[in-house]
Amino acid sequence: MEYNIDGASEWLPAAANDGKYDGKEEDFSFETTSLSEGSHKVTVRVKSQADVSTSVESSVTVITIPPSVSLSAPAQNPTNNTTPRFTGHASSASGTVTRTEITLDNGATWLPAVYSGGSFGLTTQTLEDGNYQVSARAFDNAGNVGRSGTVTLVVDTIPPVIGGGVQALGPQILTPNENNSISMVAGTETTIAMSMKGGVTGAQIQTGDGNFDLVPQPGTDLWVGKVKFESEGAKEVVVSAVDGANNRAERIFNTLLVEKKGAVSDQATGAKIADAEISVYYFDTIVQQWVLWEGASFGQENPQISGDDGAFSFMVPAGKYYVEIKAPGHRTTQSEILTLTGTSTLNFDLSMRSNPLLSLPFSPPDTVVVTVGGNKQISEKVTKPAVGSDAPTAGLPLENHKNKKLLLTFLSPWSPLSQDQALILSGIDSDEILAVSLQETEARTQVFMQRGSYTFPIVADPEGKSGTDYNVTILPQHYLIDSSGKIQEIITGVLSKNEILNILAKVR
Repeated sequence: MEYNIDGASEWLPAAANDGKYDGKEEDFSFETTSLSEGSHKVTVRVKSQADVSTSVESSVTVITIPPSVSLSAPAQNPTNNTTPRFTGHASSASGTVTRTEITLDNGATWLPAVYSGGSFGLTTQTLEDGNYQVSARAFDNAGNVGRSGTVTLVVDTIPPVIGGGVQALGPQILTPNENNSISMVAGTETTIAMSMKGGVTGAQIQTGDGNFDLVPQPGTDLWVGKVKFESEGAKEVVVSAVDGANNRAERIFNTLLVEKKGAVSDQATGAKIADAEISVYYFDTIVQQWVLWEGASFGQENPQISGDDGAFSFMVPAGKYYVEIKAPGHRTTQSEILTLTGTSTLNFDLSMRSNPLLSLPFSPPDTVVVTVGGNKQISEKVTKPAVGSDAPTAGLPLENHKNKKLLLTFLSPWSPLSQDQALILSGIDSDEILAVSLQETEARTQVFMQRGSYTFPIVADPEGKSGTDYNVTILPQHYLIDSSGKIQEIITGVLSKNEILNILAKVR
């Protein structure tokens, strides 16, 4: 018994299965040397004792190349779809694809995928939030297995968490006044910075005057943008965020009172005065004299030149000021001295008298009484836990303060006013104070405490869940909680040591 591969000149022996050819019928077998990919002709011949030969031919196809497999992940990745569909293509150069499978756990388990006409697909059962290592494999009729590359699918159904923020005019942080409102003047550009967690890919400030994009700050969780209001009135400022899975979150940041600009007019005719020079002077307590206020540091021009509408406006921090106006053909006019205890708008209307027909060698400026803006009451639309309601406890160690009064202060190391508040808190020796480091890790919070040598008790809330429960918007924000666990007062801004002690003395 001999065999031949592809018509080779050499015939090779085929052994009987029982070791010898001694019967009318024999089973035989042979093992070829390594055959190349493709179809081969196999010829077998047998010779009897009478030297009569008989041969038979057959073919065998050798398939060693595994199927080619490609996998397509869902178009949106991360996704908030908990039953995503995976599709792909599989083909075999020499054989036939017999089945396809998909794994979601890097090969630990495999799920059958429907295969037809070179394509396959699988719609998963409901998946939980998490990361999935997905790949596909295909089998051919020769038993070869081909596998695709691995795709990491992120299933995320949790929306971003919007934390606290600040609003600033240049270096000046704006905080609500005693009437819980922030005032600004139409046309003034301010900066809003917000802390956000949860894979945020885009964020906006939404107002009645349009939408303003926030830009991520590298290496931080901060998103910063510029906002300008052109029209007057109460403006609800809404912060929205979207993550890579298209989950969306939205919070009211605050409500602003946008005031009109002031105007310079002629006292006799009421006509607006163009080309008037309006200057703000500040009393410098260091040199003990009046100096021109450095408006450029706060993103404003000083002096300002009025247009045809006579308009002007300033936003200034706390201090002592007066406004002086000079205009062609009119007497120099000054406001009274203004002592301001907080950020204020200088947007009053001023009327100027014309120059007298007979000019005197020295004519003192006219002095007028004005009303300073920035202290008006507006309706509060930011919903916070109501005074008198139970203080939310989720994620905070408030059980350590059970049956005790507590001043709960929300701050963040990146916030300048939070840093000011931290220094003040360190000067108070009291177990009735607890700070929450909002959307900061334990490690970064400890670095913040060590660098500042701060000693007050603080807990980290990396995801900002407590900030959502308390609806913290502007940092720092304080909640006075009595011994029964009810909120008695909500305060925004930096509190002095005396203010903190007085607040704690109010409740039992």
